Amino acid sequence: MTIRAGDIVGAGIVAVAVLLAAILFPTVQGLLSENEGGVSAGINEEVTALRQRVIDLEERLEGESRRRRQLESRVENLARRGLPSEQAMIGGEVEDAAAVDETLVDALALSRGRFNKGLNSPRPSYLTVLLGEPRADYDDSCQPPTNPRLVERLERRDLGPFAVTMIKPALDSLARVLDRLRRAEPEIYTRLGTAGALCARLVRGSDSAVSTHSWGIAVDLTVAGELDRLGDDGTQFALVLLADFFNAEGWYWGAEYRREDSMHFEVSEQTLRAWVEEGLL
Repeated sequence: MTIRAGDIVGAGIVAVAVLLAAILFPTVQGLLSENEGGVSAGINEEVTALRQRVIDLEERLEGESRRRRQLESRVENLARRGLPSEQAMIGGEVEDAAAVDETLVDALALSRGRFNKGLNSPRPSYLTVLLGEPRADYDDSCQPPTNPRLVERLERRDLGPFAVTMIKPALDSLARVLDRLRRAEPEIYTRLGTAGALCARLVRGSDSAVSTHSWGIAVDLTVAGELDRLGDDGTQFALVLLADFFNAEGWYWGAEYRREDSMHFEVSEQTLRAWVEEGLL
């Protein structure tokens, strides 16, 4: 048996039609059976109930549409890599298809330009003016910042899936991202981890550029304990979904660096400037 994107779409449409029929049939039947004396009140009550059911149905449709897109992408990715996608998706030969899929890295080029619209990676020169130089010396290893001006703005906080140290407005913002993720994608939320946040060091492979981690405004994420491969122009599937949540909160996704870094999310310069205007920094 072969699963194709069209099969998933067709099955989704049929399921929605059945659900809609199940909701509307008893409502229409109830309206037709109202006696003349109570027909007006009955219609008002039924219309109110019907509106609420339509709202509930729209929410279900949105969730099913999102899951359909995820399934389509997973099937396509598995097929490209020559993995047993059909058996995995129908519970055949692969014992734990979810474990295989959640850490899957799509080796195809990322769709650059889709994300980070209106957002820019913060420049080290701007960060130095805003928060000060984190420390006097750097190397490739993580070191603590020593600048009191920055240190007083830092806080360590448990955010649910992990605990990190960052500047306080960034922690508040990250908490909002994770809360939205928990409600919309609980499976990804429970698999999420971190490879670090605050880390005063140089950018990997550079002898002069200071990483944005040094100012406590960036976080590296893992999915199911797996770290996305740096610079392969691909990304873990879950990180693509996460990027939408982070972009909506004003964070920049490192997948669009010249050297792709999909596990990396950082507060954009635009958001930092907004925080200054709001008196948060």
